[in-house]
Amino acid sequence: MQEKIEEAHAAVLKEKEAAKLAIEQAPPKIVEVPVVDTEKVEQLTSKNKELEVVINRSPINSTFLFRHKIHNLIL
Repeated sequence: MQEKIEEAHAAVLKEKEAAKLAIEQAPPKIVEVPVVDTEKVEQLTSKNKELEVVINRSPINSTFLFRHKIHNLIL
């Protein structure tokens, strides 16, 4: 019985050393940096502002869009 306990203890120590070595040899963590196309973002922001003006000028369109948005939120 004592022999099996010593074997298990030795196996645990061996596994612990192997894990420690694997951690030390692991490659460094790669940090992803988001790439933002600022030109495209500016174009889309400008287009959104233009569309907001068009929608705000037309009460029928804005009412329809509001109802459509509410309907989609309910679903």
